[in-house]
Amino acid sequence: MPSINATTEQVLVQELSGAGMAGTINGTGVVNCPDGFSTGYTDIVLLNLDISREFARISAGGPPEPEYVYTICPKTVLNTAIEPLVPLLSNTTFRCGNSTGDIGCIFAGGEAQVMFKDSAVAGYDYETIIFQRITFTSFSEVSIAAFASNQTTARFEGCHWRGFSSQFVVNQTHLQSLGIDRSMTVEIFDSIISTGSGEVGLSNANGELVVNNLTMTNVALVSMIATQNNGHTDVTNLLVTQSSSPAMMFAGSGSTVSVSNTEISDNVAIADVFFGDGDGTVLTLQDIRVMDNNLPSGWNVAYVSAQSRATIVDSVVSNNVNLESGITATQSAFASVNRTEFRSNVGTAPNASALVFAIRDSRVDLQGVSFLDNDNYSASIFAIFQSTFDLSDSCIIGGSSDMTIYVSDDSTYTGVDAASNYI
Repeated sequence: MPSINATTEQVLVQELSGAGMAGTINGTGVVNCPDGFSTGYTDIVLLNLDISREFARISAGGPPEPEYVYTICPKTVLNTAIEPLVPLLSNTTFRCGNSTGDIGCIFAGGEAQVMFKDSAVAGYDYETIIFQRITFTSFSEVSIAAFASNQTTARFEGCHWRGFSSQFVVNQTHLQSLGIDRSMTVEIFDSIISTGSGEVGLSNANGELVVNNLTMTNVALVSMIATQNNGHTDVTNLLVTQSSSPAMMFAGSGSTVSVSNTEISDNVAIADVFFGDGDGTVLTLQDIRVMDNNLPSGWNVAYVSAQSRATIVDSVVSNNVNLESGITATQSAFASVNRTEFRSNVGTAPNASALVFAIRDSRVDLQGVSFLDNDNYSASIFAIFQSTFDLSDSCIIGGSSDMTIYVSDDSTYTGVDAASNYI
């Protein structure tokens, strides 16, 4: 994967200091755009050169500008197979033209398309870097290499990643070799990821990831969003459809993931929609809609294991086929499910299937949960191997299963006979 290390950056400073630039965006790479109305960049090499010149001026002691705006010409393809864009200036915006909407500013090709890293100049941190209305396509390893530390925030507004086969779309990681304590922040707003394949869409290792209004469609990834190494991820307004993913949203190694107002519908293949693993890992799910997924083999909505925890609130799981498990807690895990409805799902009996599993020293608390007209299940609730569940203010109505509730001799339950439940 291409990168620019600190040594290369220092060479740029030495070569370009004194090259003469006033600290504005009107550098040598600015041209009249093909639309005839604006000026901007059409060449990735010249864009990087202008940024490097300004960085050299700052490195030589010149004051940085309060902000920088680099305009990409509309209907322009920047060939990132030549080299990735390397943002070296704090408080920079890269935008497509001067108007709103997708007007054809494309970063195409390359192992990596944008490379973030820490500044080599003491006291000059890269802070907010914004990308507006840029399309990223045909990358082979990663589109966004987010390797800076926590002083840096990269924000993508109205962007589109499409037509790729790669390891990552965004790789947000902790580079221990540079002594970074925590990874940078990545924010993705009002964007689309489509028609691509690979390992992980958004990979957050030890950083902050914020997603608001993202559509993922026609993609095949091992994981859509993966959070590890104590990373924090906050997802709002996500739609995943017509896609396949064994571990759609994975959280591990003490990470915390919050997902709200999200729909998972009409997908091709899933093993687990939400998967939490490891002590200290926490999933918080609110207003989740998992619906109309007619899948060829068994799958789970939320699976937590190895002392991880999940909270599911105000959610609906409905009209799914081959849904092996709605909620599974195993290996000393804990799940709390509140004000949630399981409706008109089809299980995988005679293979073991239940809308709620508590397995191997785990606990599941159910309050205000409705099980309505679900068919082909071993049981609605299944507790085995020294596990526990509590049921209150809930109902199990209609459908078909071998048993309504199954509790092994070494497991326990509370609340099943309470007047507040209807079974």
